[in-house]
Amino acid sequence: MTSSSVPPMTIRRRAVDGVTVMSVVGELVDATAPALARRLIAVDGPLILDLTRCRFVTAPGCAPLFAYRRSGPVAVVCERRSAVETALLRITAGSLPIHDRVADAVDGLRLAH
Repeated sequence: MTSSSVPPMTIRRRAVDGVTVMSVVGELVDATAPALARRLIAVDGPLILDLTRCRFVTAPGCAPLFAYRRSGPVAVVCERRSAVETALLRITAGSLPIHDRVADAVDGLRLAH
């Protein structure tokens, strides 16, 4: 991959019980973070970032999450004991709730607020 190429990533938005769920497919890295940041501009209220189909995550890729957290509550969904979960725990130092199912994340956000 050259420094000018951006890894593939798609983002799908849906609502689950009134909570916005953004599903990321591909890689959430510094080159793809601006696309996520642009999509988060239109979100109002609680957010769930579903990373179950995300292959790779870096700290710069997670920057939009930390910025959004100032606007509303955030939870993350990913497979337990996966490389993505390990990276998220390292990057966030446990500051973002991580769930293994969207339904659990919705319940967690409701209980927290």
